[in-house]
Amino acid sequence: MQRVRQTYLSKEPGDEATNARVIFEAIVLGDYLYIDGGEVSHLDNGKNSTDKRASHALNHTLSLPLNISWNNQTVAFNKIPKPPSVPSLNCQAAWRDPSGTAFYIWGGITSYRTQPPPSELWKFTADGYGGGSWNKHEKISSVSLGKHVRTSRGAWTQSKDVGYWLGGYGTANTDTSILPPQSSDGDKNIFLAVPGITSLKMASGELTNSSSVGMGPFGTLWGGSAHHVPFGGGGEQSDGLLVFLGGVTAPVLSYLESPDHRPVEFTNITVYDPLHKKWYSQQTTGAIPTPRYQICVVGVKGDNGTYELFIYGGISWSSAKTPKTVGEVYVLSLPGFVFFKAPVEQTPGTKRDDHTCVVAGKRQMITIGGYDESLRSPDRYWRDPDPWSNGLGVFDLTEMRWSNEYNAAAEGYKSPAVVKTWYSEGGLESVAWSDNTLKRMFLEPQSTTIPPDQESSTPSDPGTDTSPSPSLEIVLGAVLGGVGGGTLLAAAAFLFYRHHRKEKAKTTALELTNRDNSDKALHKQMVESLAQELPSWSSAAELPTDHNHCELGAAHGHTELPCSDTQCESQQPREQSAR
Repeated sequence: MQRVRQTYLSKEPGDEATNARVIFEAIVLGDYLYIDGGEVSHLDNGKNSTDKRASHALNHTLSLPLNISWNNQTVAFNKIPKPPSVPSLNCQAAWRDPSGTAFYIWGGITSYRTQPPPSELWKFTADGYGGGSWNKHEKISSVSLGKHVRTSRGAWTQSKDVGYWLGGYGTANTDTSILPPQSSDGDKNIFLAVPGITSLKMASGELTNSSSVGMGPFGTLWGGSAHHVPFGGGGEQSDGLLVFLGGVTAPVLSYLESPDHRPVEFTNITVYDPLHKKWYSQQTTGAIPTPRYQICVVGVKGDNGTYELFIYGGISWSSAKTPKTVGEVYVLSLPGFVFFKAPVEQTPGTKRDDHTCVVAGKRQMITIGGYDESLRSPDRYWRDPDPWSNGLGVFDLTEMRWSNEYNAAAEGYKSPAVVKTWYSEGGLESVAWSDNTLKRMFLEPQSTTIPPDQESSTPSDPGTDTSPSPSLEIVLGAVLGGVGGGTLLAAAAFLFYRHHRKEKAKTTALELTNRDNSDKALHKQMVESLAQELPSWSSAAELPTDHNHCELGAAHGHTELPCSDTQCESQQPREQSAR
């Protein structure tokens, strides 16, 4: 989940008065904002009360009222007990149930390199009064869950009925099938940048995996955001489109400090059509942000047929790869694919990464937690006091200004004046569409429903995937088809280990590791094996070999007015506190 910046609160948000930074995830259900997962730190009389550790996992769920106005100093948090069997994880997803009265948690990583929990899907059901209870999803099987590796910092979002999770990375602290650190210095943990889009049909519990071959050079993304947008032009069948923003793409198997990680640029935006399983890349214009990751994103439907995505904070990727936390707010307006920079001054309070944000009420973004990773050391950024009380900031999306007050009676959202001006002056006519199908999907009338409270050039090898949803091994094998031989061998070795450990079918691409240690032969055998196991997948299994081709990745979701959430972990994921 996302971290909530260390804020001087009493013990946790809502207690008396100290310092707590957290890595929460948040979602709106009815009249309440629910917060779950993450870590919190606090100071008592200037001393860190977490003893040897700078932070600790938040072991209960919190909620805040949205039907009354409040400020971040006086707001009252509700604390909801969390049974010990329910995992407390960082960097997870929170998918809203179609009923609007519950949410599911997916993915995530444990704190301080502790053992990850079993493969289970948990559901929180709200009681309508700021409370609720936890239970396992009754319809999803452990066998189905066992086919998917739990990852952290994936880009996630949802439509009304389906939750989506792209990529993320896996370590020994996300999934029990991944080996713990094996290097001589003990610091280089396996970093499995996992490709593929996991989809959960929440009502039925059906869990599938589709190809992410169009997501950059490796088909992977971590630390970015995904957002479901109400375009598509597919009529009643359309499930909208997924837009990916920011983040980092990396080879399928690498170490935490690998130099091969690449930032996802905002100069092009990657778009995925889940109905036809096609990928597109569209060029952007305007005040384009520098590459950044661990951002938060919310989305709101404008009053003139537009849709605005607000991108806040994150870590700016520099050539020196030195983390620089920023506090800027950018607006990406669709269908214009044009960026605007909000004219708001950056203050010590606004600079943060690993935060989460949601749309609340009709026109406000509430941001929760985060910290300043520019401080480099967890000992410093976890103990750095948050200038915002309780780690809460409120941003008016129409007026584009910060406040410490939430207004439950605020008027409805209207696109900022600068956005309206751009369209009224004919800006949409200047868009250089990369693909006629993409143009049609964004400009033709459509009836896609905006999910209540969601967080979050030429088409890049569309990779149409009409085959049955592949297992993780198949997806990894497909992406590895376009990756260098050394990485291929290492990844195949990992997959063989995972396959053996989970007692899966013995005739998969994993066994190729033992058949031939020649890179070319292994590649050929893997593709052939994949073709036998899933014939219709073979054409999509081959990644473009031009690894210089890099498309835009992104992050997550929406709320009543679609809002986004999700991002996690840093450029070189640090594991001091487990993320």
